[in-house]
Amino acid sequence: MNNLNCKWAYNDLFIGTRNNVAMCCMQGQGWTAPDWNNISDINEWYATFEPFVKIRKEHAENIQNPQCKRCWTYENNNIASPRTRSKHLLELPYIPQIKNIEMRFSNKCNLRCRMCDANSSSQIQNLVEELRLNGISDNSYINDAITVSDFKNINTLLELILNCDTIETIELAGGEPFIMPEVEWLLQELINKNKTHLSIKFITNLTSTKPSVLKLLKQFKSIKIDCSIDGIKEHIEYQRYPVQWKTVERNLLYLYNNRGDNITMAFVPCISYLNLFGLPDLIEYAGKHCPDLSWGFNIVASPSYLDFRLIPLHHRTILFERIQNLDISFLPDYAQKIYSNFFNKTIYEYRNPTDIEKQELKDAIYFWDYKSSLKFLDAYPWAEELL
Repeated sequence: MNNLNCKWAYNDLFIGTRNNVAMCCMQGQGWTAPDWNNISDINEWYATFEPFVKIRKEHAENIQNPQCKRCWTYENNNIASPRTRSKHLLELPYIPQIKNIEMRFSNKCNLRCRMCDANSSSQIQNLVEELRLNGISDNSYINDAITVSDFKNINTLLELILNCDTIETIELAGGEPFIMPEVEWLLQELINKNKTHLSIKFITNLTSTKPSVLKLLKQFKSIKIDCSIDGIKEHIEYQRYPVQWKTVERNLLYLYNNRGDNITMAFVPCISYLNLFGLPDLIEYAGKHCPDLSWGFNIVASPSYLDFRLIPLHHRTILFERIQNLDISFLPDYAQKIYSNFFNKTIYEYRNPTDIEKQELKDAIYFWDYKSSLKFLDAYPWAEELL
């Protein structure tokens, strides 16, 4: 029987833009955060919070709970999940205590990534609200609930974190952390409190490498920067609209060439049918310019209408030919196994879109094409078959 116990359920805390908490970002919205003013010991709360206790119990009983369905979907299809490839399995008994905390202070962002939503991007939120004011209502994308809220009791939470001796890593995402004033504030406060022994992780779209933030980061023991780069040139410029590849490339190479001993970096592409054909280009670029970086692997599962499996197989012929000679030998061993499995097996999978997905895609295209110089079907003419 598979071991479903996961270290994230015992060591990790996610605090999101909706005043919500979860064990990791893959659990989705999770649950409403407590009033931090009523918490005196964050580890005690973490160990006894009823939804977390229930999930740990389900894992121990080998029950695939719905909150962790993203990992179960990978694993049920014999694909390494974020849980398994990160070696986050564990043997009980294990004491729940926070070692890693991920904080998303707001949805402040400068992009409208196609797989994102208004709760994670202020740019999407602004455009959705504009369309609502214009009377557009019969559209599932525009009608999706906006539940983003101000970060509650940030100073109290900071004190709880500072007084928690088990925390080893603070992960900052968004939105885009390099442009959030709250992130800069937090880093300065940690430095003021002599907490530079902590490891800091950034998840960034690399549209900005604000000097004042970099100066603060370099004062910490170790920094990991996960680069949300899904491709190069047109492949990233559509999926992460309205990003400019030249900006991302400039910031990537600047960080790479000036990272120092305490900064590590990783490519973390999100694979959808919007960038699948450009994935070989990204790998070849990395092999030439940044061959020693780490690699992540994410298949876009939500929204499901971006699933790469929806690309008809006859449209992938050139891609299939190209990956036959794709050199991935420079990738770390763990990444070679993941990408080898993807290119040898998973990339050949196909499924038909559901009627719901077809309608959701039509609704999304209406939003994407609004105030966009590049229209969806001009960029992806084969996608006419999906509609």
